[in-house]
Amino acid sequence: MAPELLKKDEFTEKSDVYSYGMVLYEITTRAHPWAGLKAAQIVCSVVVDEMRPAVSKYADAHLVTIMRHCWAQGPNERPSFEDIIARYFHVLPPPTASDASDVCSKLLSSYESSLLNDGSTSEV
Repeated sequence: MAPELLKKDEFTEKSDVYSYGMVLYEITTRAHPWAGLKAAQIVCSVVVDEMRPAVSKYADAHLVTIMRHCWAQGPNERPSFEDIIARYFHVLPPPTASDASDVCSKLLSSYESSLLNDGSTSEV
């Protein structure tokens, strides 16, 4: 939860950006950002100490940069979602038609395999 929400309960796009950064952390690390801390400790750490979760040195540097910008203490210091999308386009190659075809093929194959393996159908 963004620091300003813990102080004022004011929801804005910038508080959503902070939350997005935390979700990105959870996806990247597969861990809860404040595991082992109690609610009061989290509030104190985020608001007073301006603490953020530790990120592995093995994490993708581009994602870490985006996360850290999203976690800025002040809402006006955080990027907009448009800026975040632009950063992704800057660091990721644009998708091609063959990429989309490969993804669809893999999804279909995975779906068919799951149907056969769970016994819910005898034929696909």
